[in-house]
Amino acid sequence: MTPERWTEINAAFSAALDHVPGDRGKYLEEAFAHDASLREEVARLLREGQEAESVGFLREPAWVADDTPLFLPDFKDGDSEFSGIEYLGEGGMGVVYKAYHKNFERWVALKFSSPSHLMNSADLDRFRVEAQSMARLRHPNIVTVHETGEYQGRPYFIMELIDGKSLHDRVKEFVDRPRDAAALIGTVALAVHHAHQRRVLHNDLKPANILIDEEGQPHVTDFGLARRFGEDVVSSAPGAVEGTASYMSPEQVDGREITTASDVYGLGAILYTLLTGRAPFRGKTVQETLALVRNEDPTPPRALNPKVDSDLEAICLRCLKKHRSQRYVSASSLAHDLERYLSGIETIARAWTRRERVVSWCRRNKVEAGLVTAVVAVWIFAVVMALSVAQARKADLLQATLDGAGFAARDLATTAMLQLRYLSRNVEIATADPRLSVLLAKDDRNGLQQIVRDVCSSYSIPLITCYIINRDGIMVAHAPRADYMIGGDFSWRNHFLGAKALGIKGASGSVHISRVYRGRSDNLYKFAVSAPILDHQNNFLGTIATSVTTDASMGLVFSSDIRRKVALIAPADINSPAEPRLDKYLVLFHPGYRKGIDPIEFPISKIRDLNKQELQLTDSTAVITSDPDYTDPVSPVAPEYAVRWIAGFAPVGNTGFFVVVQQRFEEAVSLESSTFWSLALWSALASLVAVGILVILPWHWLRRRRFESGMNE
Repeated sequence: MTPERWTEINAAFSAALDHVPGDRGKYLEEAFAHDASLREEVARLLREGQEAESVGFLREPAWVADDTPLFLPDFKDGDSEFSGIEYLGEGGMGVVYKAYHKNFERWVALKFSSPSHLMNSADLDRFRVEAQSMARLRHPNIVTVHETGEYQGRPYFIMELIDGKSLHDRVKEFVDRPRDAAALIGTVALAVHHAHQRRVLHNDLKPANILIDEEGQPHVTDFGLARRFGEDVVSSAPGAVEGTASYMSPEQVDGREITTASDVYGLGAILYTLLTGRAPFRGKTVQETLALVRNEDPTPPRALNPKVDSDLEAICLRCLKKHRSQRYVSASSLAHDLERYLSGIETIARAWTRRERVVSWCRRNKVEAGLVTAVVAVWIFAVVMALSVAQARKADLLQATLDGAGFAARDLATTAMLQLRYLSRNVEIATADPRLSVLLAKDDRNGLQQIVRDVCSSYSIPLITCYIINRDGIMVAHAPRADYMIGGDFSWRNHFLGAKALGIKGASGSVHISRVYRGRSDNLYKFAVSAPILDHQNNFLGTIATSVTTDASMGLVFSSDIRRKVALIAPADINSPAEPRLDKYLVLFHPGYRKGIDPIEFPISKIRDLNKQELQLTDSTAVITSDPDYTDPVSPVAPEYAVRWIAGFAPVGNTGFFVVVQQRFEEAVSLESSTFWSLALWSALASLVAVGILVILPWHWLRRRRFESGMNE
């Protein structure tokens, strides 16, 4: 028989022994249906074991209960300290009985070597090794061996009796209690580490080999496959695989060197079973199970039980790594990582995110976390209050600035209206001269020239220019005298068309404020105040007008507040009869203008309603809404104006002109010193509270640490 075949037989035989004797036949039929020769070989070994149990060290023949042969050792009265012997159970290497020890005055457990192994000297040696290994260990979570002995050639040892069940029978209790499972395995891991420190490897860790007492404490037992470091151990057969397939480490399956990492694997396999209710690997056959152990990764516990969190899953899976160098370096390291997990501390198995570290620290240091939260809350409160005050104050300042800009614009528009009314009054008076209609009817240009010269110089504030245009739009007089202007066709100019429209309506004494145009003689931008000339039958004969140059000294718009900038916007006239556009507006006057810069066009969308009004000196009902986010159209040629502005607007009657009063947004909403003092007061108060809390925090922390140190001592 090859070593490989013996490995399979030995593993199958061990697996069969893990089942209740009454279930072994059914197990063999199901597990080895594909391999009849293997099934027969295992069945033969089981039969030989049962036959060996009838050898003469038992006084009476075997009796059967539930198909399980139970043989009670018959200690004769007077030659033994045992009484009340009862059968407890059996495994692959021995049978365990309960007995009362007269000398110890307590109930103990007696473990005899299994009759099926008495014919094998290697198994007897192994049984003695188990006794020696357990006797060497003294730990509250390892079953204690009190004595060893031999009865009628059958070795036995006396163990501490654990009243309770094996962990195998209580697995389902832990599936819904992952933290309890972690705590239990942590305790078992420390017990296993105790054995490792004494150079003993358990080599067969599984739920069936952990007993749970009435208080819920675990006890490691059954060191039947235990090994000692540095010693050669005789196997049951060459190449034998020893252990339980579902809980064996990959190196055990391959027959490689066994180290403490193998027991760490076994602990991880037990933890996996407690978390999921099933072993990490279990195939339909032993061979399939061993193949899974060698080659496959276990299903993550969280996929089988959502109650398992990611940290405990990582600990479990680290124990089950295929390569032992990737597992925990010792059972003690595993126990400490489980302790960190239960204490809410970051584990070795899984690095935490920054958020998880903060949450964990807060859970473990509730008082300190509360104080830090209080500090943060105070600062947030102070910041929120400061921002609320600042925002409320800014909102108030913004609204006040909007209202102020609108009021200033309306005030300046009223002033401009008064100035225009004064100029218009002079033109109205001139149209009342009866000579105008007579001279126009005769086309007496010399007489008309004399009249315009008299008109320009007859008022306290003389008009700069005066001119008369006949009904056909031809200029017939101009003062100061300009012969190159006489005879020119101005029928397309707005100052003529507007006054003509009033004359056709018979509106004698009415004036028209024209659109802005560029003068022929001086190339300056101007607007005209014109009025119709009618005969006694109200027939339109022509117009008389005066022009006003639109520069900074025109006297229409001024502001005493240096923070406010004032601009005058005016509708533009066409430049030639071929240009039909009359909806263009220009920034006529602006403090950002420099010499040589032509007026910039103003966005028409802002003042579209004004374009529907007749250009007259009547009061306007139009309203232009103030703008808290005004973009100055002059900014392309004046970079200092390329900022955010708050602007108010007001129309100058129905002339088409309107005034813009604007103020820088940052200047308008900047907080004054009183507000800064209020914010400083809130900040100072928050700082005092925060400093007080931060002084208390380390004091409390040191006090708690001293208290904990005193408790530990």
